[in-house]
Amino acid sequence: GGQYNTDLLPGKKYSMWIVVANDEGKYTADDVLFWEFETDPVEAGGSAQVTLGEVVEEHTSIKVTLNNPGGMVYYAWLNTVEDLTAYPNDALKFKYLLENGIPSIETKVEAIHNNLKPGEQWSLIAAVIDDSGKYGPVFVKDCRTKSLEFSNEKVSLEWNPKNVTVSDVVNVTISC
Repeated sequence: GGQYNTDLLPGKKYSMWIVVANDEGKYTADDVLFWEFETDPVEAGGSAQVTLGEVVEEHTSIKVTLNNPGGMVYYAWLNTVEDLTAYPNDALKFKYLLENGIPSIETKVEAIHNNLKPGEQWSLIAAVIDDSGKYGPVFVKDCRTKSLEFSNEKVSLEWNPKNVTVSDVVNVTISC
């Protein structure tokens, strides 16, 4: 397969400076090399796509394992209610992934979203760029953190304030 650098984005211009110094850290103007280059653009039409692995939805976090068929995976979390509707097609979702997504070349990618509230809806979007520089279909997985469960159980409190002064320690027992 191809070689990937997760720090460089496709279709962007970059400049690189290389300074060759001697053992003492000294160099001349001839030792400074400059190189401008552009990374290959990415286009739609690829067939590689991520597949769903394990999904773990907790009260304050969501973890989704994605299987990477080979290539560079970009993934990001979008708020299902607010953000996902702003990206109605694969082209817009992929543009969002390139600008805001997290890149990975791992075969198993763990997309973890923490510090959430119970009952929140989030969507994980992901796509793979194959060796030919094409991205496949954008994967979307809707998730929801676990809601807090409530019970119809009655709680009773027994309180007998007789002979209690301000300096006394009061033990209260609550039973369900």
